[in-house]
Amino acid sequence: MIATTHTINSVFARGSRVLCKGPAEGPYGRFEARVAAAHEQVVHLSLASNRRVDHLARIGDEITMQVVAPHGWFTARGRRIQNVVPGGITLKLLETPARQERREYLRVRCNMPLWWRPVHKEELATRAQKLQSNQVQRPSIDMDLPSLREIEDPDLARLIKALVRRVDALENQVAQLMSDQKVGRFAGHQDTVVDISGAGMRFTTQAELRSGDTLEATLCLENFGQQELKVLARVVRVDPPNLGRSLPTAACHFTFIDDRDRELIIRFAFREHRKQLRESMA
Repeated sequence: MIATTHTINSVFARGSRVLCKGPAEGPYGRFEARVAAAHEQVVHLSLASNRRVDHLARIGDEITMQVVAPHGWFTARGRRIQNVVPGGITLKLLETPARQERREYLRVRCNMPLWWRPVHKEELATRAQKLQSNQVQRPSIDMDLPSLREIEDPDLARLIKALVRRVDALENQVAQLMSDQKVGRFAGHQDTVVDISGAGMRFTTQAELRSGDTLEATLCLENFGQQELKVLARVVRVDPPNLGRSLPTAACHFTFIDDRDRELIIRFAFREHRKQLRESMA
């Protein structure tokens, strides 16, 4: 899991569900609450009517919280203080809430060309259908030919499959050149992907983007199988410049991607990860 910091007011929104773990043992050690109010570093939680607050924690006790906010899961630690309003339990936060992200795919640093353009809401269905049709029209890697399944020599079968993959990649490149369908080469923005996984990517950009924006993007996996991949992606976070980067970065989640393209990205990520490990050990 990877944690990122967020503002207190955005996490402890009124009514948010909070799972708490205190110092008590048994059934009093864990309890559920709802956010009643939050101001600066102080959070007031409302409890179920059958819970006695003094059984859960005393003044000065530390409590660990998991907050179920509308935009994700967060963790934070707080210390119980005297209630500022009657009822419930009041905590003074000891740290900034951290978002917990469960990562399904390996993410690696990279320096990859990216061309993209924003997609408006009314375009989403059309663009998804077009990408879906392109996916259906692409020949299957295994080709599903009876003659291929009947080959008894495993080495020959592997060779034919490798040739089919190569032809598949070349056909896609020729089709893109002939149809002038390269999204970012002729319209939109050109930026650089700084890390990528099978689930999404993060790229630097000077364009104004907001969380929730949808992009149509063309990725370039240079010297790695198929050269260009097309995806629809949704912006989940925009981070300001920091000491390591002079430009803002936009983190995106792939909302539509061909399964074969996702597999290529996963293979690319593992290859780059091994390469970076070797370089770090040299």
